[in-house]
Amino acid sequence: DLREEPDGLSVAAPALADYDRTLAAVVVRAVVRRAGGVVGPRHAARAAGLAARGQSGQWVQLGGGWMAELAFGRLHFRRWSLLPAPEPAILGGTSGELPWGAWRLTWRTEPAPAEQPRSALTAWFDGAGLLVRSWRRGDRIHPLGGTGHRLAVRCFQDARVPAGRRSRWPMVEAAGKLAWIPGVCRSDQLLPRPGSEALRIDAHFA
Repeated sequence: DLREEPDGLSVAAPALADYDRTLAAVVVRAVVRRAGGVVGPRHAARAAGLAARGQSGQWVQLGGGWMAELAFGRLHFRRWSLLPAPEPAILGGTSGELPWGAWRLTWRTEPAPAEQPRSALTAWFDGAGLLVRSWRRGDRIHPLGGTGHRLAVRCFQDARVPAGRRSRWPMVEAAGKLAWIPGVCRSDQLLPRPGSEALRIDAHFA
């Protein structure tokens, strides 16, 4: 069950774990090669062992700038980066574009829709000057249509976002409160009235 991911490839971990160790390592090397990398037999065996005996959230380095992470029953292969998370930035004005790490945020004004999906990559806001920043431990959000606040990490888990990606995921903040996690959770902050002029923000994974 090979799948293309935004930043690499993944395979079904239980299926890989059913192979004998030699065949599993061969599959790992083939998957990384297809993703554009090279991994040796020893590191491939470590990744295969992670699929067989690891726990969700664990990861191993594979050498050559690659890593394998076990998350939600899948083994993800992607490039390893030691770069820090992007710096916070203001989404200023009524239109613009901002490259932010592996993401690109664009915004413009238009009438707000009657309803907003909670987990979309597009959101509308009643106001400008929003801040985009990286995830912080302890972040909480008040989900649109929900009751009470929820830890952002729980929202990531519900959306099956592997732990290794969360530190470089854009978090949109309004007046010091978390307003939107693109593709994961929209809050009830700065929610515009349907049909009113609003700031539309689109999040694109580069």
